Amino acid sequence: MRCFFWSILILSSLLASCTTLSRRECETIDWKQRGFIDGGKGVRAEKFAQEAQTCREHGIQANAEAYQEGFNQGLESFCTYQGGYDYGLAGQTDTHHCSKDKEAEFLRGNLAGYAVYSKKREVEVMNRALEQSLHQCTFDSDCPKPLRCRYSSSFASGSYVSYRRCQ
Repeated sequence: MRCFFWSILILSSLLASCTTLSRRECETIDWKQRGFIDGGKGVRAEKFAQEAQTCREHGIQANAEAYQEGFNQGLESFCTYQGGYDYGLAGQTDTHHCSKDKEAEFLRGNLAGYAVYSKKREVEVMNRALEQSLHQCTFDSDCPKPLRCRYSSSFASGSYVSYRRCQ
């Protein structure tokens, strides 16, 4: 079940990253607002080029000037200690967004946020290992009823590992 969940999550994020703008979206989009949102999230400015190309394919010209103005305003809110912290907390460390005068503050926040992210990941890994070890057994009596102690195997580090597990 856990693998199914992660598969769906990964697939949906891949599809979201591949979404293109429809003709209607190209006609109605507020490029300044779009730039502000992208800049505020730390999205690379190259995203605009992809979206502009999509709109050109629909015969619509994107407003690069408005996008850039909004993008720069969004970066103002992103390139702060809090913006860096939130970005790090999401597991991101790319620091090529901010101007030199704002980079140090952003990096301080990014390092702090990433440290929290890293610790959370460590805890998740340890919890999974603990959960797995709790279900290992030697005898049927080691398992909660109605489970029984059975051989299992998994592929780890390039080889199969066999163990007894409550199933």
